[in-house]
Amino acid sequence: MEQKHKKILEKLHEKIITDIDVDNGILEFLQGNGILTPEDLININRETTGITKATLLLSILPHRGSRSFDAFFQALKKHYSWLSDEMLKMTSNREESRTCTSPILPIIPSLTVDRAEKVQQLKNAFRELSPGRYVVLHGMKGYGRTRLTASTLTEEIRAEYFNNKIHWIKFGSEGINSVEDEILNQLQQLYDTIENRNVSLNIGKLQGEMRWMLKRHFSTPSHRDSLLILDDAYDQKIIEAFNFDCKTLIITTDTEILPPNYNDRVATIITMSGFTETESLELFARALDTQVELLPPEAKDFHNACKGMPIMVDMFAAQFAGYKEDMKTNSSRWKHYLEVLRKLDSSNSVIQKFLNFQSTTFDICINRLSEDQRKLYESLAIFSEDINIMSKTLGVYWNKSAFDVDDIMTSLHKKSLIVKYWNADLKSLIYGVHDLLLSHLRNRINRRDSQKLRLMHRDFVNKYYDYCKKDYSNLPQDNYSYAYIGYHLDQARMYADFPTLYLNFDFIQAKIRNSGVNDLLIDLKKYRRHIINDETENNVVDLEEFLRAQAKTLAEHRQRDCLDLVQIALNHHTRGYCYKTARSLAQSQKTKLYLKNSHQHFVMHNPTAEDIKMEYSTLNFTDNPHKILIGTKSGLIILWDCELKRMTPFHGLEDSEIVKVIVSENGKFFVALNKDSVIKYFPLTVDDEDDDDDKNDNYWDNHSHTPLDKQTYWYPIVQQPTNNSSITYETNGQVITDIALSSDDEKLAACTSKGSVSVWDVSGKHLTTIAEDTNFQKLTFAKKIKQLHVIDTEGTNFVYIWRDNNYIYNTRYSQFRNLKGSSEEKVVIYFKERIYDSETEYETVLICLTRKNCYIISWGIGISGDLYSPEPRRRYTADNTQFTVATGTYDGKYVIIGNNNNLLSVLKIEGGFTPIANYPEHTFALDTYYDKECDCHLILSGDKHSIQCWTFCPENLPQSVLRPLFDAVMKPLKQSNIVAQEIIGNKIGLYNGEELQIETGVLEGQIISLSLSPEGNKILYTMKHSTGFREAETIEYSIYVFNVETNEISEILSSLTEFPGYVKFIKFHDELAIVCKQNDILYCILDEQKITIRTEGNIVNLHTIKDEYVVGITRDEKVKIWKMNTTAWDLICQAEDTGQILYEIQRSVVLYSAINLEKTMIAILTNDCRLAFYEIDYNSKVSTVPEKLNKYENTYFTFYKKLTCCAFSPNGEILAIGMEDGNITIFDLKTFKAHPKELSLHQNSILQLHWAPSIVGAPILLSINCDELAWWNVALMDDNSKKKIKRSRTGIVKSSTVPTFGFESLSGTQLRNSQTADANLSIASTSKIFINKNKNNNDNILTYRSIPIDNDIDISNGNNAINGNDTRDSTESQETMPKYWISKTYKNQNRPALLGLIRLPPNCRAKVCVSSDFHKFLLVDVHGTIKCFELFEVSSNL
Repeated sequence: MEQKHKKILEKLHEKIITDIDVDNGILEFLQGNGILTPEDLININRETTGITKATLLLSILPHRGSRSFDAFFQALKKHYSWLSDEMLKMTSNREESRTCTSPILPIIPSLTVDRAEKVQQLKNAFRELSPGRYVVLHGMKGYGRTRLTASTLTEEIRAEYFNNKIHWIKFGSEGINSVEDEILNQLQQLYDTIENRNVSLNIGKLQGEMRWMLKRHFSTPSHRDSLLILDDAYDQKIIEAFNFDCKTLIITTDTEILPPNYNDRVATIITMSGFTETESLELFARALDTQVELLPPEAKDFHNACKGMPIMVDMFAAQFAGYKEDMKTNSSRWKHYLEVLRKLDSSNSVIQKFLNFQSTTFDICINRLSEDQRKLYESLAIFSEDINIMSKTLGVYWNKSAFDVDDIMTSLHKKSLIVKYWNADLKSLIYGVHDLLLSHLRNRINRRDSQKLRLMHRDFVNKYYDYCKKDYSNLPQDNYSYAYIGYHLDQARMYADFPTLYLNFDFIQAKIRNSGVNDLLIDLKKYRRHIINDETENNVVDLEEFLRAQAKTLAEHRQRDCLDLVQIALNHHTRGYCYKTARSLAQSQKTKLYLKNSHQHFVMHNPTAEDIKMEYSTLNFTDNPHKILIGTKSGLIILWDCELKRMTPFHGLEDSEIVKVIVSENGKFFVALNKDSVIKYFPLTVDDEDDDDDKNDNYWDNHSHTPLDKQTYWYPIVQQPTNNSSITYETNGQVITDIALSSDDEKLAACTSKGSVSVWDVSGKHLTTIAEDTNFQKLTFAKKIKQLHVIDTEGTNFVYIWRDNNYIYNTRYSQFRNLKGSSEEKVVIYFKERIYDSETEYETVLICLTRKNCYIISWGIGISGDLYSPEPRRRYTADNTQFTVATGTYDGKYVIIGNNNNLLSVLKIEGGFTPIANYPEHTFALDTYYDKECDCHLILSGDKHSIQCWTFCPENLPQSVLRPLFDAVMKPLKQSNIVAQEIIGNKIGLYNGEELQIETGVLEGQIISLSLSPEGNKILYTMKHSTGFREAETIEYSIYVFNVETNEISEILSSLTEFPGYVKFIKFHDELAIVCKQNDILYCILDEQKITIRTEGNIVNLHTIKDEYVVGITRDEKVKIWKMNTTAWDLICQAEDTGQILYEIQRSVVLYSAINLEKTMIAILTNDCRLAFYEIDYNSKVSTVPEKLNKYENTYFTFYKKLTCCAFSPNGEILAIGMEDGNITIFDLKTFKAHPKELSLHQNSILQLHWAPSIVGAPILLSINCDELAWWNVALMDDNSKKKIKRSRTGIVKSSTVPTFGFESLSGTQLRNSQTADANLSIASTSKIFINKNKNNNDNILTYRSIPIDNDIDISNGNNAINGNDTRDSTESQETMPKYWISKTYKNQNRPALLGLIRLPPNCRAKVCVSSDFHKFLLVDVHGTIKCFELFEVSSNL
């Protein structure tokens, strides 16, 4: 302040402190104009009387710059005009002048922080600014706009860009003066400044004259670069009045004040955002005179609670400065302020002053809106904090189109009243309102009418009811309605609607589909008191139990858009409310397909499941088994509360997938590694919650859920913390392949692909670096920190010993040196020290698992600590599979392994990795937890859609069979099926329905195949006998028949040295023969006579014709037909080897074959993604005698992806082809072209395909994979005939005319009594296409050459099986079938051909037997339980 102004205030001191009340608008005005800081306000308000407050204010003003006197004058004009008049008079009498050579800028508080990013942004804008153009600084008051500008305008910037000519004009008399008066007043002051006149504060010239003179001034060359700052401009008239063609900065909350014709003159618009986490922490550290690294974890929480709002952070930082020493050491004060802040407790002085300031600021902005805008804006008060709102939501609420909503919200965004962004997942603009503005809106509304908010919520609900016409499954799919309808009902006090809504199956399904299982469980707990009454309590309990038990299926089907709540409930194991409701709905919905499980068995070892909406990559238990750390593919780490269904995010590794997370032994921190090889340390606090399930309503009210928990697609509307980690470990940019944490939580190590190992203490201090000439893949500490073991890609174990504060090389051991297998056998997936009760200090035991083998390696430890004599004690090898993921239990007794056959196995380490329990589960992440109270292990596993937690109790193991073998003779409805199956104890049992009829004794060896005769009276099985161990092991196979009627076992073949890849019954006229193969030889046993047939090729599949002829397909695609005789098989014909040379070059292998019902066409699938057809010609005189095989010319169809199976339709006009990716192609055999659209649903390989018999009157197709059964009506596929023909994803050029699937003339025999396929799950991985661009040219053009996998495959298809035997249904059933199937329609319009879907119970075999009437579908699960699904309506009626 200038000396003359100080003297005026000194002379008027007594009058001022006696007359004024600083709380009567003065402090507010001075702070709004940048004269007083938040710290000043706190200090003034600590005074207890008006006089002392005014005295302190007068002592502060002289130190707040030359503008402080003018601002104080303006503050007095409204209520204390006699004082302002006297100040005016005293000022006019003085002769001192003021120049503009030293720009007058607002004072920057001493407690501030450098906002480097925003400062640089504004500097860049100033650099590009030219005369006549504008820079706009846009943002809400309190976000540091003025301070940022003052910080940026350094002496260098002022001199370089503006010739040191800055004119800062502060507006802000809105509500005190009219905009015209304020313009005139500010023009006068600017004019006085320019003219270097005394500050007379007397408006002497007309506005037009002053504007003309000012424009002339700024047009001169020496002043064109002057910077005019219009601070807090709030009206378009201000911009127009101060248009002097110089450089101008506009600071505003509303960008709509820019005149339309000014748009091309705006050089830059900078939007102010809140403090970053770094900026807030730096300010807190300055307030406490400490370093950022020494701040407690609560400091980050405080930034988050403030949402980075600068004025709020400033105010609390000033408050903290008064308690420096306490807040440096005591976290309780931090927690106190956090609680105050989160509750916005107005009894706290900081919160009170902040709310007073913000209330005035918000009201000014809201009152600037038009009446219509204000009403719409105030209506947003009904939404919760941090909600993402779509235009669709507001369109229903406001009864406006989405485009109108976008226009309205964009206008509000320009006025800094809302935020908006584009959500790529939703493909929509998303809007949000800051929680402080929401709180202000509610208070503003409540002051006028305390019931208004409740009525607004009621209006919202009623508009949504009108929108969906009381069909609760048709609420808008807007990422909001289903998640928050309960909230609005509660706020509207529409309690009677809760049971109607939350016990409605349509609403339940729609809510799960739109917001997930967890959100429904949250609402059932949160609003339980409204949902439950005397009649509904048991229903709610049953619903919750059903949701928890079926969470995995519900989550998976939801994410795949095939959710069918009725079908899932029909197969639920309890007969409560959900089952009964589903049954009632199924009976009433005659046009929908439903199936019921006729064998209802409760599975004791069912896991608990969690529906996780993010794609994740790692899973870890914390010290609390109900709280799980989840590493995601986006780099976010989530602490998931299984009980509260709530997420706590950990930021710091975004934009790169989390590769590994290690939770410390003490549970107080975790270390995480991402794909970019960044390693960070995160503090971890896990509060133990009460485990009581009967938590009351207040408990759930007090544990509120954020939109992150409830909204499927959510993005923070204000800036969130960017780094929860406290330490980053320096890795020098190398590719990290693994990290390990010592068992005492002291040291962290990381190995790289370049052969280096870095070791730190957990505090981040680098200790040592090891370098070897190799490529490391895994490492582990042993004996706490004494040993470090690192394994390279060749399997060599390098050992380092901790001595003299360094890791010194000790020895190495190559455990794979004698391994001659593939490179997969050297890929280590688990490497860790085994810590167990009986371990000694003289031995180190390591567990090492590769893709194929499990090893235990024992090292001796000498007196000096050196290791010696590594001994690979035991080894366990994967059988026909690969290990994908592994972990160990904390007692060191078991390892848990997941494989690519969707099986989770528990192996007991002691005794040589003995499998003791199996769980059917596809998983890519594992962890374990030991529950001392239950004395059991919890196994955490994760697939693509959900997380499962299995309970493993060694004393109470599940009675599971690894891969249960079975076969069945399927009977029509009302008749019991006959099932032969492997049972516990290495026996085979025969069941009639659910009753065990007979069983064998304990069989010697391993049962490896099993078949049931068509009459169900004989069981054919193969045994594997092994003697010796490892290299000395010898294996032989024997084939037996168990005669059920006589209870006798007969040996058919013995001492087979090769695996008999095909062992089946076949019909020969009225007799039953047995066929098996060994390499190029077929054996046929008939009437105890063995016939040997040399096939000149490895047989893959056999098909019979008229119970007299056999069609054989070899591995190298030779097709032959034999006539069966009692003493020999006579070769009738074989296909010409026209393409054999090409096959040999490509090593093509036949994977699958199918024959149509007329026995005239054969389809063959090969491992190089090709499809071929063969035709069978019959004798012209004897139509039942085949005499020639021809390969269809020019019918090579090549695909981009692997083919797995196929099936001809009953009329032979369509071939359904299953793909490895789970899709199904429908191929028209009349045009030899594929339908333009695939049947898309499954996510794993198709293993079986079955067409319904012709009698059903519709093209019904059943597809089976390892997870599910799906029924399709192919006639309901989309008609794409009018669309442009494109190449399909399978690689086939589609037909120019879409095949018509008309089944009016369906013909053909019915299906056999057992349609079954033992699917091979080792099908080769997806390959790209071989494109034959010119089918009439022998010179095929190959765009890509794949490397096929050479596998023996034994597959028999239902329609193609050689042991077929038709079983006719009852007349009643046959009459029912056409009417039943033709009436069925889709349940999901996005999948019009899909009629029904059932998730298979855990069976690990993916084998399903289908009855000939297509009414029953049977399998056996891993527990040996028979499951039979029946058509619901038909079985109920019959």
